[in-house]
Amino acid sequence: MAHGRHDGVLDTEPRQRADHLDRLCTGDFNGDGIGDILWQNSSGDVAVWFMNGSQVLSTTDLGTVPTSTWSIVGSDMFGDILWVDASSNYSIWQVAAGR
Repeated sequence: MAHGRHDGVLDTEPRQRADHLDRLCTGDFNGDGIGDILWQNSSGDVAVWFMNGSQVLSTTDLGTVPTSTWSIVGSDMFGDILWVDASSNYSIWQVAAGR
């Protein structure tokens, strides 16, 4: 699956930064039709960078979800976030960006 798709298909290929501290996915988290970046660091802090191409327009903190409990698996074109826990249970945060 291509990274950063915006056709309603879930991007289930989180990327890792070179230092392996942050997991990331893309999705349209603010409904503007432009891909944004979702981060979860090794402490479980979750944030979104609202993008315009390669420019960060703003950021928002979504709280802390310990990575020992839940990890981000992917996101879709609406910014909905797919999570998995250590027992392979899945959960979806429905963001409803632009809907």
